[in-house]
Amino acid sequence: MEDNSGNKKEDVSLGIDDVTPEELRKDETADKVQIESENKEPAHAAKHRHKHHPHHKKFSLNEMHIAYIGGAMALILLINSFLIFNINSAITEPEKLPEIQITIITDSSCDICTGISDAAEQIKRSKAEITKETALDYSFGNVQEFIQKYSIKKIPAIIVTGNLDRYNNAELAKKDGFMIYEKTKAPYIDTETGKIMGAVKLTLINDKDCPQCVDLGSFAEQFRELGIAITDEKTYDVTDSEAYNLVQKYSIEKLPTLIFSSDASVYDEFIRGFPQIGTEEDDGSYVVRVIPPPYITFPDNNIIGMVDVTYLTDISCTECYNVTIHRQILSNPQGFSLTLGNEKTLDVASKDGKELAAKYNITRVPTIILSDDANEYTLLAQTWQRVGTIEKDGTYVFRDLSVMQGRYKLWPSGEIVG
Repeated sequence: MEDNSGNKKEDVSLGIDDVTPEELRKDETADKVQIESENKEPAHAAKHRHKHHPHHKKFSLNEMHIAYIGGAMALILLINSFLIFNINSAITEPEKLPEIQITIITDSSCDICTGISDAAEQIKRSKAEITKETALDYSFGNVQEFIQKYSIKKIPAIIVTGNLDRYNNAELAKKDGFMIYEKTKAPYIDTETGKIMGAVKLTLINDKDCPQCVDLGSFAEQFRELGIAITDEKTYDVTDSEAYNLVQKYSIEKLPTLIFSSDASVYDEFIRGFPQIGTEEDDGSYVVRVIPPPYITFPDNNIIGMVDVTYLTDISCTECYNVTIHRQILSNPQGFSLTLGNEKTLDVASKDGKELAAKYNITRVPTIILSDDANEYTLLAQTWQRVGTIEKDGTYVFRDLSVMQGRYKLWPSGEIVG
């Protein structure tokens, strides 16, 4: 073929219509023979090899790579779609709760043994599916085998079984194949002895010669509020033979007092706090020995904690603050809660007033002087150092009159300040 310039131009057409079937068959046969004999052919015969027909269409290496990559990408997209579907299913599907079974053992004959009610409710509200709940009564003999199987020490009791590998509860102790509630609050039944533990007997001993003495009946009520089950309470006067024997037995020196039976030892709150107010005796009883004032000593019958007050004033100072305000402050039950004994008022210009002012070097009036019984009141003793002095004889003298926010007089100059 010639171009417009008259030069011959090689025919590079790839059209398949220009190739005859005979030529294709020849090419295929030649290719086959070439592949089979390629390694056997002598070097001098290489020039006689068959040349491909210029019109024979074959796939290139790049085309094969493109086809392979396309297939791989399709496979990756399919796998990703499968994984995303499973992830979404895991997110939307709610977590299956562990299945557990609960057995609660109580004793119908012990109406004060209620120390697991809160724990049982907490377990029922926990993240678990309760497939079975069983109630057993300790008073029936058929539970003894169950108690031995799970080594139960206290009744009431809670046993949890089931799928425990996925169930967690900090209130339960995990054992071999089961969980048990071991924090049963007193009162409870000791399965080894069959005895009710935590049923406390309380004895109150008063002294009729001290009607001013503190009422420890209300003090006992505070122990009940701590959860201590007082099932038996008796009150005696020290002249009663039962009380007198107890006073002698435990060497009691202050009345009134309280005596708790040994059953109080199962209450953790009681054991932690009681050493601050009393002693544990050889027989396990607990005797209160730190008595709030007023109280009476035994056997000498001295009443301690009745505070005598002297109001030292100046009747000529009509502008000075009313000294009797101190009475309200000292006797307030919500404050110092002093029990006042004898009260008297002295004018600083009187003979007794001058002697008192001189004895304690008082330079400001009006003021108050308290007897040494004030030292029995812990709150007052701790506070007094900021407003007054405690003298060598134990007397309390009020000195910082500025805290009264009123006018007062300097003694003996007579100057009114404040």
